Amino acid sequence: MISWLIQQSLVLSVIILLLIALREPLNRFIATRGNYALWALIPLTLLLSLLPSASTQTIPVLEAFSGSTPGAMLSSIQASSSSMADQYWLIWPIGAALVFLTLCGANIRYLRGLNIVKDKSKGQQDARGHRNARGHKETLNKASSDKLNSPILIGLLRPLLVLPTNFTTQYNADQQALMIQHELTHKQQGDLLWNWVAVCLLSLFWFNPIIWFGYKYFRLQQELSVDETVLAQQPLKQRQCYAHALVQASAMSNNAYLTHVTYGEKTMLKERIMKLGQIKSASRTKTTICATVLTGMVAFMQLAVADTSFDTAPLQARDVIKRVEPLYPVTAHEQGVTGMVQLNFTVLEDGTTADVSVIKSTAGGVFNGSAIAAVQNWRYKPSNKVSESVKIQLNFELEGKSAAPFEGIETIRVQ
Repeated sequence: MISWLIQQSLVLSVIILLLIALREPLNRFIATRGNYALWALIPLTLLLSLLPSASTQTIPVLEAFSGSTPGAMLSSIQASSSSMADQYWLIWPIGAALVFLTLCGANIRYLRGLNIVKDKSKGQQDARGHRNARGHKETLNKASSDKLNSPILIGLLRPLLVLPTNFTTQYNADQQALMIQHELTHKQQGDLLWNWVAVCLLSLFWFNPIIWFGYKYFRLQQELSVDETVLAQQPLKQRQCYAHALVQASAMSNNAYLTHVTYGEKTMLKERIMKLGQIKSASRTKTTICATVLTGMVAFMQLAVADTSFDTAPLQARDVIKRVEPLYPVTAHEQGVTGMVQLNFTVLEDGTTADVSVIKSTAGGVFNGSAIAAVQNWRYKPSNKVSESVKIQLNFELEGKSAAPFEGIETIRVQ
């Protein structure tokens, strides 16, 4: 599990940095709505990693990749992550649980502090008069809060639109209509669900700062997408009205990692206003082309990192060509000393062993030299993988005396 997390963390980091680096060109090429849709590649990447490999053979392109510098880098990370997984595997689930509970707790405390008052009758009356960006009627329950300066949309299964208590006096009729349409568009895009997916990914990969960095741009792209959808068919006067409402609403407090969606995100204000003069229609054809290219890149990377596997399977999973049995030290044999040695080593592409090291041993390390010398002469069936880090336990036993095997590591008896 830890190895898979490290592997996918590397892949996700590349995708996120690519989306951030290409954000402005993509906004111009496929519009902000199309660019926002590309962020769905992040969860798609994880789904692709769970699919079984179509073939156990390495395709030529990946074989070349495996021997390159990235392949060597993955190999070194594999070796270090293998030992880390043994010693610190509990850190990840504890960290993931703490991050998830912290984010949920911050969200709950914020919402409780709003003093939300539901107004079912008013919500049903207003719902009949509001339409989304496509002109379809939307039903949306409403509530009010005296702690807000602009509308927010909360909830997941039953979204709730919370309006400021002074909403009708603070904004004019055009601004009110545009701001409510903004929140309706969030509902239509399923942004509340996507925000929870993002929170789960933040919790899953809490140790990767690039994931947190990417979340900021994901939320920004989300808001730009909604702005573009709302104003796509609006004249210049309505866009100016929308911009004034944004400035006025930005005075509200902001928490960038809450799951709700709000109209007046202070940290996003400057870029959102600048983009209002660049509204354009999204092209499905261009978006499909970009999504196809990026999906192909994701699939390629998944195949590549799968080829440089992080798995630490027991030795019996590979074909053994030759195993040299360690020599039982004469002195230890004469004195009736028994013990064990756990070794970690790397199996190279040609089947030879390298980087043989002792994980732990007993009997004061008397068997270490004999164990290392033997494993250095072992041979395995050549593989197209860059390398494979494996573990073995050698039990040096005498008649009537034996060392206990260690679960999860292949144990070989030496007599």
